[in-house]
Amino acid sequence: MKEFLSTAFIISAATLLVVSLLEVFLDDVQKARINTLVVRFWNVLDGLKARRLLDLLEARQRWLVGTGVLLAAAFVFWAEIRIQRTEPLSVTDIIIACIIFGPGILFGLKIANWILRAITLFWAVVRATISIVITFLPLPLLAGIETVFVLPILPSIATQNPTLGIALLQLLIILATLTSTFFTAIAFMFWCPVAIPLAVINVASALIFVAEPVVRKIAEYPKGVLAAVIVILVALVAFLKAIG
Repeated sequence: MKEFLSTAFIISAATLLVVSLLEVFLDDVQKARINTLVVRFWNVLDGLKARRLLDLLEARQRWLVGTGVLLAAAFVFWAEIRIQRTEPLSVTDIIIACIIFGPGILFGLKIANWILRAITLFWAVVRATISIVITFLPLPLLAGIETVFVLPILPSIATQNPTLGIALLQLLIILATLTSTFFTAIAFMFWCPVAIPLAVINVASALIFVAEPVVRKIAEYPKGVLAAVIVILVALVAFLKAIG
């Protein structure tokens, strides 16, 4: 922490020196240009602050959902080539694949569209949080079910020559495990292309919310932008020196 404060103090002091030199050596025309640039920057921040940044995601909904589809398709293809297959695909294989991958794809499409239909950025974040919790919920639920019901009877069903009932139970356990695992993985792939840009926009909104009033005060300072920056840097350097 002390090293960080020392570095911040040095950077702030160096910046203060540069801005002070600019204030001394720049003429009025150059200072006026700097003031104009800061005012324009403030107008940009003010416009972004008033705009619903969530609209940027909603306008690209097809691209985001399409990215999820591509990621899910790549995952399905990877899973397929990982299976050591000696025979061509059969109807049974297709049915099993639909059972395993289908729920994740349908749920992934639902959560992507549900997040993007949020009215505000706050509710979009809430929906994304709820979605990721629900996405990973099947894994602990299945683990708990198997712990309670499967493990006690595991020795009796782990046999090389099972009866029809035991074979069906084994198949059910395998399908439930695979479906839950692939459901979570595929749904997560649909969630990421929406949630990651949403997180970036949320951080950008917070930065804009903080930066806009600061830039506005600097732009409105009677003695000019450079003088305002010098005042801020002097206060910052004094603060860092006091706590460091």
